[in-house]
Amino acid sequence: MAAVLRHRLGLEDKVRLSVYDDVDHRLFPGTRYTRATGIQLSHGREGYAFIATYEASEPRLTFSVIAPSPDCLASVPRVTIDNLADFGDWLLGARSANEAQQFRTSPVHRTGCPVRGN
Repeated sequence: MAAVLRHRLGLEDKVRLSVYDDVDHRLFPGTRYTRATGIQLSHGREGYAFIATYEASEPRLTFSVIAPSPDCLASVPRVTIDNLADFGDWLLGARSANEAQQFRTSPVHRTGCPVRGN
């Protein structure tokens, strides 16, 4: 998973990627036990978290950046990142990005969050 993210973002080898199991999200929609892969991107003092999952509508590996929910501030999958331009646009807030498929269904949203389940 890390190699695919490195390729999609065009990252150099000096950019450190750490891989772990995401305990809150699933790799495939509707599964109970197969966990998503979490990837921590670290470069200097900056760090960003992503999860890798497969989309429900088509068998495609997607990466979503983990960021605070605008309503409850819980760290949830926010937007889908397919390439370096998507990531740069998200960092700069330059355009609206594609919402991550798990954004509204993430169990990490706090109780009572209006986004959860919408």
